[in-house]
Amino acid sequence: MSRKLKYTLMITIAVILVALGVMGCTSRVPARGWAGVSAINNTLIFTTMTGRIYSVNAADNAILGNPVKLEITSSGGFSCIPSCGTPAATPIAVYASPATGGDLAIFGGFDGRVYAYKMVNNQLGEKYYWRFPTGQSLASIVGGVVVSGDTAFVASIDGTISAIDIAKESEAANSLSIPQDSTILKWSVDLGNKLWATPVVDGDTLYIGCFDKKMYALNTADGSVKWTFEASGAISSAPIIDNNTLYFGGYDRTFYAVSIATHQVVWKFPADATTADAPDNWFWSKALLQNGVIYAPNLDGKVYAIDAASGTLNRAYSFKSDTFTKPAVAASPVLVGDKVVIGVTNLAKNTCKIFALDAAAGATRELASFTEGLNAQLFAFNGKAYLHTTKDNFYSIDPVNGATLKITLTTSTN
Repeated sequence: MSRKLKYTLMITIAVILVALGVMGCTSRVPARGWAGVSAINNTLIFTTMTGRIYSVNAADNAILGNPVKLEITSSGGFSCIPSCGTPAATPIAVYASPATGGDLAIFGGFDGRVYAYKMVNNQLGEKYYWRFPTGQSLASIVGGVVVSGDTAFVASIDGTISAIDIAKESEAANSLSIPQDSTILKWSVDLGNKLWATPVVDGDTLYIGCFDKKMYALNTADGSVKWTFEASGAISSAPIIDNNTLYFGGYDRTFYAVSIATHQVVWKFPADATTADAPDNWFWSKALLQNGVIYAPNLDGKVYAIDAASGTLNRAYSFKSDTFTKPAVAASPVLVGDKVVIGVTNLAKNTCKIFALDAAAGATRELASFTEGLNAQLFAFNGKAYLHTTKDNFYSIDPVNGATLKITLTTSTN
């Protein structure tokens, strides 16, 4: 690895660690999450960096009720600052969009707890419906929660995956009793290394990438390991599952197609060191599969369009320009109608641009530009793309005509 590339990777890691608030007490600031937008029925859910969760009517962008206050109140302020005797409210950072199912929105908090909020009159209730655990918290949660049936699965950054019984949690919440954590926890396994990825469940199998360079396939019933695949670098992106194949990228600057049946590589991109247009940085976020083509975002500022069947590169879409010199695609592309929408930011996180990709023409069209960065995943809903910027602003963008709307989140109880 060249000295320049090593330096770039060190800077990237430092930026990520600072953003996650895991650099220790010397930073003396709470973590600020970058959760993307989500929705239940026609209600959009916006989670701010300051510990507020807003319910917004998707039809007219009207705020529904008061925001949820997701925060910790303590007598001594932040845990690494000596107590001054004054109660302090610290926002709980959320780094992934909530899992939604039925009338629940379920969040993984950086405080190491899972919070479920129930919809009441088309908005989230101001008090959580339940949280897990009620006792000692898990390690911090960066990836999202995934729900399958009556179980919520969550990965903590210490390498632990927990399966939570949603049915029992809801029974306890309805009876206003406080359950024992042991009766709610179906199982917990420790994979032994950092987990920043969001799990993906397919049938009776949970898939998750780990910092030990492995993609794990776990039995959803008991957490036992079915099989593993070892890449050449850490994995923080969730896989795509299609045609009995897992598709995912890693920090080794390689994108993989792995057979679920044989647990072996079907193909990888680049195929070897001499491959043209080989990536220069990490595959950080989840890719998008559309019409047999994988759109894989990379921190080198490109999206790689790869044929899903063969692993052949169709095209590398670059977003570098004279005025946008250090782009990175940290957010997953989304499909809005028939358009692939891509969010690109720069390392300084003071500029981001949104593009629509025309696969047939092999071209991209800039939809919008903002003087703020982008970490959060894009969200597609009702013909629009939604984004949450590093200045804690929310926008909707129409990929057909580029119409952009800033959604103002103000209430009397902010």
